[in-house]
Amino acid sequence: VKLERLTRSAESVGDIGLIAAAFNDVNVDALKIMGDQVRNIPASTVAVIGGVSGGKATIMAVCTDAAIAKGIKAGDVVKAVTKPFCGSGGGRPQSAMGSIPDPDRMGELMDSAKEVLSAMLAQ
Repeated sequence: VKLERLTRSAESVGDIGLIAAAFNDVNVDALKIMGDQVRNIPASTVAVIGGVSGGKATIMAVCTDAAIAKGIKAGDVVKAVTKPFCGSGGGRPQSAMGSIPDPDRMGELMDSAKEVLSAMLAQ
């Protein structure tokens, strides 16, 4: 997946760009590669990237340094987006991983990312 495709899907939440995208047949290693690409974007960007493979739903959250400077941390993002779906996760401010038990709910999770980021910015 090309970085250009992901960044084109970004929408603004306050002054932070949000990329929320889910992919079928994408394993954890591919998610990490996508996350590394996003982390190198100079703008304030948060990405919530999901992959469904082998009946498992994995979520990766990534924050650029500019987003972290605004108080948004990937570990907090992944915890907040997975919790309503009986999932869990955690990690560092720059990147974090999580999962949800029902891969069929991945679309709902991606739809919720904007609300989650808005709530975090409002704090």
